[in-house]
Amino acid sequence: SDYGISAAYNSRAGDPWIMEPYWVTNANVAYTFRSGPFRGLRVRVGANNVFDEAPPFYPASTAGYDSYYADPRGRMTYVDLNYKF
Repeated sequence: SDYGISAAYNSRAGDPWIMEPYWVTNANVAYTFRSGPFRGLRVRVGANNVFDEAPPFYPASTAGYDSYYADPRGRMTYVDLNYKF
């Protein structure tokens, strides 16, 4: 999935400041075993922020980024196992 944000704010001096667009691509693939000893097991692997995009600078935050829209950790991979009895 892709999502993006673009916003405008005023600086402390009242000057307009426009936040750069921020696009993040997430991807995953899953496989469900339908027979054999692993029947009912679903394995999913994926990555959030596939292209390792850095969050745009956000001067209104002491962290330098808007934590509501961006994550400074960059690319994160995961494995998800789900078993149905």
